Amino acid sequence: LAENTKWSGAKKNLKHGYTLQNIARLKESQDSLQLAIQAYQSAMLQFYPSYNSLDSYADPDTFSGIFSYLDLFNVLIAKGDVFEKIFRQTDSVHHLDASLKAYASAFKLVHYVDQMYDSDDARLFLNSIKYGVHDKPIQLSLTAYTKTKKKEYLSKAYLFDQQNKASILTY
Repeated sequence: LAENTKWSGAKKNLKHGYTLQNIARLKESQDSLQLAIQAYQSAMLQFYPSYNSLDSYADPDTFSGIFSYLDLFNVLIAKGDVFEKIFRQTDSVHHLDASLKAYASAFKLVHYVDQMYDSDDARLFLNSIKYGVHDKPIQLSLTAYTKTKKKEYLSKAYLFDQQNKASILTY
């Protein structure tokens, strides 16, 4: 962190993002989940320079420009996973919602890459890693419905499922 400040100052950069992502992983392994969330949020700001929210419960819902989409995707998924862990510990729907929001942002990112990048390899790779986590937000949405009985969570589960089917059918 000190070296990044020395060489880059406050300028956003990928190497700083990797450092913050590693700090987040360390904090997560130490069960310091709130600190992990904050570090993942900070890493996200490095990987997507036009996004500036320091609010750990906020995620980008639109994308534009050129940025490190794979790193951003991985951070969004990791952030969703940590919020899920917090939910499992606290039984707080607020954290469950934050997890679903991070997953939704990651899936919107995949859609953006599908639409904007000419590289079939990039789209196929991102869709293949998305497929590896596609069940998580569906299961979390169903858990939220079971807990709250709010039909909006059934709609979310359906939308996550349909997004996955659409991605698979595209290829």
